[in-house]
Amino acid sequence: MNKKVFIFLLACMLFLVISKPSFAATENPDIYIEINGVTLVSLDSMYMENGTALIYYRFFFESLGMTVELDHNTGRIQVFDGGESEPLLTLWLDSKKVSYKGKNWTLSVPVRRTGNLTHIPVRSIGELLGYKVQFNKAEQIIRLTKKISEKSEEISPVLDAFFKEGQFNPTREIFSDSGWEDYRGFEPEIGVAFNFLPLLTSSFKVNDIIYLSENHALVKVSYVSSSAVFNREIDFTLLVTKKKKDWKLSGFYMGNTRYEMAEGAREEGAAVALKAKEAASVMADLEKYSQAWKDDNAAAILQSTSPVYINEFEAAAGVRYENALCYQSSLYNKEDASETFIPYLSADHAVVYVSELQTDVDDDGKLVKVQVDTLMRMDKTEDGRWTVHSKLEFVDFWLAFSL
Repeated sequence: MNKKVFIFLLACMLFLVISKPSFAATENPDIYIEINGVTLVSLDSMYMENGTALIYYRFFFESLGMTVELDHNTGRIQVFDGGESEPLLTLWLDSKKVSYKGKNWTLSVPVRRTGNLTHIPVRSIGELLGYKVQFNKAEQIIRLTKKISEKSEEISPVLDAFFKEGQFNPTREIFSDSGWEDYRGFEPEIGVAFNFLPLLTSSFKVNDIIYLSENHALVKVSYVSSSAVFNREIDFTLLVTKKKKDWKLSGFYMGNTRYEMAEGAREEGAAVALKAKEAASVMADLEKYSQAWKDDNAAAILQSTSPVYINEFEAAAGVRYENALCYQSSLYNKEDASETFIPYLSADHAVVYVSELQTDVDDDGKLVKVQVDTLMRMDKTEDGRWTVHSKLEFVDFWLAFSL
């Protein structure tokens, strides 16, 4: 099985400083922040000023699940926590003054505007928020630690809603805006399009909850399920954030994953093949789909693409599917398939197994052909055509996760 390594950095937390500070300061790209055991990773968000570590304010506060507002006219920065309307913290550019829960305090150094980013002193802000701050010079890590009360009972309903009835079909309401975008990006990877397959077994287990603040936590979950067609094991890292009274999924990441065809799937494929007429129609219409893309025939592509998928695409993208064909690609190429069979066939859906040859890079950096197990979902239309909806590639990978 082809192995791929994905290293995820939170997209909203990747920053590159091009301009240099105008006063005496030393950049320290190798110094990291660790909050309750979770390492925060960004690009050039930190520097040292006369022995004081400063960090990009938005990166720091959003890592704690907080939101920030900067008034460029007045230089005022307001920090909100837990979805409250009143700011938890208020700071000002070029000032040591800070208001915390309505009381005034003094920072060790002023809030700095360096290039395009605004930086705050780590120790002063961390201690003000109740964290113990320690700098390990040998490891070049600034550690913030804080004991936070257990909140698993509050978080559990969100997890139960996400793994609803053993499938991935959560409602939009359990996500924040950023969490929903993350989840939608991973839907093809976790097989949401194959939810119509009856599950034989399904379970999830919470392995750990790491609290970064009172209203923000990282949850590590293992999920296992099996159907008559395929089995999957996925480790998730979920970010949950409390907004007023409700916890929301605010970040969604896949960790170690493993997919495999279910035992007996090939035998089921042989049984389906006996339904010669319908099985032949499925394979013939799949070939029409592939040929339509080869011919660059827009009308034929629309005819062979599932109306269900087209509706889903247009609802999510806000554009008509035919107007976005130049940005789409074929899900199936007959020439790349070394084996095909149908492990599942019902009145409305079919699943076609395709063993594909895909180009990858080996350990020596050479291009090689590797076999990838793939499932194609096909939907039957009201007029009896079999159309292509989506595919699921059985590519195992592991994830090195850092915030």
